[in-house]
Amino acid sequence: MGRERQRLKEGMCAASEQKAKAQKRRWEAELCLNKALEALEDSTREYTSKAQAMQLVPVGAKNANEQNYEIIVDRTAAVGQEGGATGGKSTKLINNDIHGLIIPAHKQMKKAVAKRMYDARQKLLDLMDAE
Repeated sequence: MGRERQRLKEGMCAASEQKAKAQKRRWEAELCLNKALEALEDSTREYTSKAQAMQLVPVGAKNANEQNYEIIVDRTAAVGQEGGATGGKSTKLINNDIHGLIIPAHKQMKKAVAKRMYDARQKLLDLMDAE
């Protein structure tokens, strides 16, 4: 009976150590996640300020052409209700498809602006030649 108690005590100690290590790993992972989320939010704020300066945000802005260029980070998608990871839920961290919608729209807009600038230069050169 004494051996059995000793074995159970050792098992409890080992389980407590494993639990402490797991909690420490979780805490470190949550710190890492929070740092990554902060960096993402900082990048998103910088993007939004530049998009506002270029009059791309909100959707009805002058240069938006009815395209949604707005990016919003949803922290609840990365962190669950108890403060842990969502565990495979399919919620989106970012509200917009950056690679599928925003980047192609930016490229298209860049081409359109370059074409307008080229056309304006050509018109200016034609006017200068006409004088």
